[in-house]
Amino acid sequence: MVLFLGFTELQDMLSSIYWLVTMLGSLLFSLVFSGLMLIVSMRDAMATLRDERNHDMLTRVLNRRGFWELADPLARDRKAQPLSIVVADLDHFKRVNDNWGHEYGDGVLKAVAEVIQASVRGTDLVARFGGEEFVLLLTHADIETAQRVAQRIRAGAVEIIAPLPDGQRVTLSMGVVVSPFGSDLREALMRADQQLYKAKELGRDQVVVHGPGDVAAAA
Repeated sequence: MVLFLGFTELQDMLSSIYWLVTMLGSLLFSLVFSGLMLIVSMRDAMATLRDERNHDMLTRVLNRRGFWELADPLARDRKAQPLSIVVADLDHFKRVNDNWGHEYGDGVLKAVAEVIQASVRGTDLVARFGGEEFVLLLTHADIETAQRVAQRIRAGAVEIIAPLPDGQRVTLSMGVVVSPFGSDLREALMRADQQLYKAKELGRDQVVVHGPGDVAAAA
């Protein structure tokens, strides 16, 4: 039937088919592009929500949930060994809130978080477990290395953070333990808490280390 069409009619038909194909191609491209953009937007939104869910809103360090989400895989990773846990707690923090208000106390917590983050590496985890307690998981850190990090944080809090309105310095008590590969990380955290309590009992503003031989020493 095409043989009986004139040149103009044939040209119009071909032009119409070309236009239709072009429009369909453009529509398909737009749909694919829009779909990809939607996927990227959803991925970014999910990442933002996950970040907000796993971080403490005040200090922007990890919260308890975010810590365990990252800590458990590290505990099973031989390349991250040895692991050590440091538990840090602000001394007499209730007095800060009672005397100068929670807003001032929030500023102190943020300053402490900044000191801690500046004292560790990118592979380490820093979390606020609630109130004035912070937990660190140090990778590639034996007990001596962890002790040095803890002392650096303790000294940094005293030296860097501005004195309180009454002239007292912000101090930290800290407990340190090593977590052997294959051991229960939560049990290690409990032992670090025990060392923290010893630091409080010994007068605060110090680091207590729990070594492999189950010997605690004030540092």
